Amino acid sequence: MGRPARRPDLRHPGTPRGHPWGHPSLRRGTRQLVGRTLTVIAVVAGLLLAISVYRAHTGGPASAATPHYHSVQAALRASLDRQHLSYQWVACTAMHRSFRGREISRCNVDFGDPHVVPYCAVLVGGALITDRENPALNCGSRVKRDEQGVNTAVAL
Repeated sequence: MGRPARRPDLRHPGTPRGHPWGHPSLRRGTRQLVGRTLTVIAVVAGLLLAISVYRAHTGGPASAATPHYHSVQAALRASLDRQHLSYQWVACTAMHRSFRGREISRCNVDFGDPHVVPYCAVLVGGALITDRENPALNCGSRVKRDEQGVNTAVAL
């Protein structure tokens, strides 16, 4: 038996035998390509960051999509005060549902002696709409269970 047949060299022609990265001119081109790609990525990331900071400070679409829980909470407090209702605290959070294109907020109102009542509220044109005033404001089954006293959680 003789020597086994030599495998053909599949590297780029002119590649020094045993050199793992191929011809030196190819290595230089690869480094330049990687460098250019990283530069483009850095420039695009910088532009996106600058745009988002600009929109956040000028009230553009990025800040318009931010939920206004404090506004809903303040409007609900004012509504309860107008009705001369006594409450301990009001806490609001997002429901990830919408009504007339506005995000619905779920608000828990503590009327004392642990009596927490859930409200679903939304501000439309500056006016507060709650599920008590408009049943079309869909709060979902979880709120209905909470009103019946099942699985009531107290928010602090």
